Amino acid sequence: MSIVDMKKLTLVGYGKDKQAILRNIERSGCVEIQRSEIIENTFSKEDSQSYDSAQSNLLRLQFAFEFLRSEKRVADGIYEEQNKFFKKSAVPEEEKLDYTPKKKKRLVPIPRFGFEEFYEIAGRTDDILARVARLEEISRTYADIKAEEGKLKATSEQLSVFTPLTVKMSAFKDTAHTSIILGAANEKCFEIAKRIEAEYPVFVQIGEGEKLKPVAIVALKEDVDKVVEALNEADFVRTSFNFDATAKEKIEEINYKIKELENQKQSLLEESMTFEDDLPDFKQLYDYYTVEIARSQASDGFAQTKTSFILEGWFPKDDEEKVISAVKKVTDAVVIE
Repeated sequence: MSIVDMKKLTLVGYGKDKQAILRNIERSGCVEIQRSEIIENTFSKEDSQSYDSAQSNLLRLQFAFEFLRSEKRVADGIYEEQNKFFKKSAVPEEEKLDYTPKKKKRLVPIPRFGFEEFYEIAGRTDDILARVARLEEISRTYADIKAEEGKLKATSEQLSVFTPLTVKMSAFKDTAHTSIILGAANEKCFEIAKRIEAEYPVFVQIGEGEKLKPVAIVALKEDVDKVVEALNEADFVRTSFNFDATAKEKIEEINYKIKELENQKQSLLEESMTFEDDLPDFKQLYDYYTVEIARSQASDGFAQTKTSFILEGWFPKDDEEKVISAVKKVTDAVVIE
């Protein structure tokens, strides 16, 4: 392999022209930029704001890739499940996922861009990041729905103990002299109830249940704390439910709300999958920011004054005219050595 003769480039230009000069040098494809030596009356300054912004947008785009990949797995799974031969007719049309997986091509050509075409993406940054922002919003909504579903399911599970009760939960009210103690306890509640009835003027009712039994006790207000303390031996958990419905009716209402949340998640999933067509733009913008970060890091190594900068690098000797031409296309207000 032959050895290529190299030449050292030292360039002094105005700071306002720095990015344009860098871009044209990059386009030439023949200069290896190096960190400048700090000389008298110069300093090195990092463009942290530009770097941080590009890095932040890279992370947002990375999120978009991962989020859409996850959403596609979910959508493909639902589509496959809903379209199995023996289930297809069983799924109501209005409940079917409005999504059809795109057919995979065996050989997908890698998109190629010219230099100008690659950089035109910068003019569409706001529009593309707005689409990313919508995916971020959908992700946050999923989290809110998950939290709400968790609360509803926990409430439903707590209420399931009281489904044998045929009266509204709001019916359990205190009077001037008595309190209603309503809750759930384990099997020990039967023997404890007998002790309580022997010691205090109470009315006790225990319902049916597998692991936990619904327990309702009417006691004098001055005896409530002692009665509850005795019930604690049976892992008693007092409830504060006081809505104007039976436990069974409330569970049906909760199930309806959960169904609505599931429908909302499906609508969000359908919307997410419409962003598949935006992936080429997301990828091109990701590459653009990767290049911008590399350029920012390169320019951070330049010696600078308040108004000028010094660029140093190496290039093949035969490309000298190409390099000079690339710089002169931006400005003549430079010194090149």
